[in-house]
Amino acid sequence: MFPLTSRTLAQGTVVSFAIFGGSPGSSGLTNRTAFAAAVALLSRRGGGTLRVEPGIYPFSGEALLSGRNVTVVANGARFEGPSCRLTLSAQSSAISIVGLSLIDTSGDKETYLLNVLGSACRFQDVHLEKRPAAGGYIAYCRENTIDNLFENLSFAGSNGVFLGGRDHRIIGGWARSAGGDDCWVLKSTIYPCSNIRISGFRAQGFAALVSIGSEVGRRAGVTPLGPTLVRDVLVENCQASECSYFAYIKPGGVGAGRAAYDWQDGVVEDVTIRNCQCDDANGTRFRDGVYVSPGRGATVRRLVIDNLQIRARANSPPCRLLPEFICTSSRSPRTMGAARSSRM
Repeated sequence: MFPLTSRTLAQGTVVSFAIFGGSPGSSGLTNRTAFAAAVALLSRRGGGTLRVEPGIYPFSGEALLSGRNVTVVANGARFEGPSCRLTLSAQSSAISIVGLSLIDTSGDKETYLLNVLGSACRFQDVHLEKRPAAGGYIAYCRENTIDNLFENLSFAGSNGVFLGGRDHRIIGGWARSAGGDDCWVLKSTIYPCSNIRISGFRAQGFAALVSIGSEVGRRAGVTPLGPTLVRDVLVENCQASECSYFAYIKPGGVGAGRAAYDWQDGVVEDVTIRNCQCDDANGTRFRDGVYVSPGRGATVRRLVIDNLQIRARANSPPCRLLPEFICTSSRSPRTMGAARSSRM
């Protein structure tokens, strides 16, 4: 390894992670520190590409990434260790991570592997996994973020992704639940959540492929920085397998205990579900196609369901929905096609 500074690197340089001390034979602390330092150094020089060679790299704890115009090309490399996590700071933008797997070996439901506070970032062919499996969210895209792209993201061994902010795109990818909660979870408690596009995603074993709420609205003691609403959401060409619902829309709610909450007066509007499937031939989890349950003064309006095909056996009693919303359930396989569409 030789010393590198921002003066010795040209803008747009391609450098190896190994130059910074990263290697499969290094400790989890060394690799974590080297990774954050490499991204920071390339950013200070105006951007560049960090190449990570294939292999399994010990990686423990949280690496805080802060910078701009940096691409990490990981070639299928795997960072693995207890509480393994990448956090992109709020000052980060135009950071791309391609072909990297993150594996958390702690078995702790409170940990998560990706924490996105930056904007205009890209995650392509990234895999997240808790091994052994544990509950909790597997990743966060925070409420102050804008214009992030998740392309062919996959995750397993936990629950889903907290998705806030606006102008995000999820294209392709798959997820397999180990916690039984929701997959893509849209929320708005401080900033509005809007212009979200989810296309071509496959989810197995979750409560719902996409859920909205219950954290949508205002809460005592929290001052929002904009309207607390989820607006302009498109879910298309997605498949939910062995899930309780395809979509669960539940703004507003109240709960007691250690995580007491009371979300009031939230709004969900302009949500479209189009050309999607919900499959559960054996009735492993399926209850209903779309479950809408606004609470605590919340409003749900202009929900469009166009060609949601359901092939499922419901072994549990169907949920009770407001009559103006679609509710399909059966004790034998059935299909709901384009002829069963609803607009509000």
